[in-house]
Amino acid sequence: DLMLFDVQRVEVLRGPQGTLFGAGSMSGTIRVIANEPDANEYAAAFEGDVSGTHRGGFNYLARGMVNMPVVEDKLGLRVTGYYGRNEGFIDNVATGVDNINEERVSGMRAAAKLIATDALTATAKFYYQRVETDGRQESDSPGGYGQFQQYRQTPEPFNSDLFIYNLDVRYDLDWAQVLSSTSYLTRDVEKDADLTGFLGLALGISTIPSSLQNRTDLAQFAQEVRFTSSHGGSFQWLAGAFYLNQDKNFVQAAPAPGIDSLLGG
Repeated sequence: DLMLFDVQRVEVLRGPQGTLFGAGSMSGTIRVIANEPDANEYAAAFEGDVSGTHRGGFNYLARGMVNMPVVEDKLGLRVTGYYGRNEGFIDNVATGVDNINEERVSGMRAAAKLIATDALTATAKFYYQRVETDGRQESDSPGGYGQFQQYRQTPEPFNSDLFIYNLDVRYDLDWAQVLSSTSYLTRDVEKDADLTGFLGLALGISTIPSSLQNRTDLAQFAQEVRFTSSHGGSFQWLAGAFYLNQDKNFVQAAPAPGIDSLLGG
């Protein structure tokens, strides 16, 4: 989930949603509207959370925001950043590592807004978030282990890197508002799982530590142009066009060093 900090409002829209909000979302859409840069005033904010996890340890989350006018009345910049850690509480008895499910999250959001004229504005936005865990949020109880224990012979990390770029251009034609929104998103996910136990059941060679490695690379480009009437009166209209291109690659591998010799290969 994206971090909710320095947010103006959250909108919950009923489904189905077409390309206007959600790009074909049948169940509805949640819109998170962040605060925009202010080209007139300096501002800053900071927020910190501390807590503790039973059987784990110390958790913390720090978030901060800075807004600054670069060119008064014309160009504003707003930057938000955060970093946090949730301590784990599950122990891996196979490797002797405690609190294996610790989670770390870090990210930033930056936006620059240009007020070119009274009718023309352009806002460039950038968002980055990284999530890391050293092990799965699972225990192997029941099965001979305690309530907060697991038996995994190979590491099971989860890493996710998300990048979002957006350019929002708006122009007032008096009789209509014109919006052009250009977005590009990439997300790289690494998710491993211990396969040693499965090989032991299937082939009887549980002495070979092996890992199921999953790699997902997603790239998505979206372009929207929308005209919304602003001439007043009882008749209002909206027209636009939407384009989406998505490229997703998924690779799965299960290296098991030495398995060829054991199987006679």
